[in-house]
Amino acid sequence: MKRWTRILLLTAALSMSGALSAFAAAEVEPNNELSSASIAHYGGDYSLGYISSISDMDWWVLTANRTGTHNITFSRNNQPFNLNIYSSTGASLYSGNGSSAITLNLVDGQTYRFLVYATSVPTSYYYPYSIVVN
Repeated sequence: MKRWTRILLLTAALSMSGALSAFAAAEVEPNNELSSASIAHYGGDYSLGYISSISDMDWWVLTANRTGTHNITFSRNNQPFNLNIYSSTGASLYSGNGSSAITLNLVDGQTYRFLVYATSVPTSYYYPYSIVVN
């Protein structure tokens, strides 16, 4: 818990000093279930999460703000993390590690679900990842 507090304090300090150019929407634990998903953000804002173990799963939800092509960047810093993206009906739209550009056609007002999980034990404890949607 102390490590998580230090990470949040550092993120806040960097944000206030201008060192981070975008707003980070940090995950809110617990978010291992879809019913407790964190809210993902658009554009200059990004969604920041941490995987702490092989059993940690992070759910995010995003409501599309327009109909059309959306570019999604999943940065995982070479950690063994996967991203799955589902429609509001639960249909799989993407599954992979984000090593290439993810482009999806989304519908305005529809809610999309993102699941981040480790495929093997991460190399460090509480390793961060980010999701950016444009």
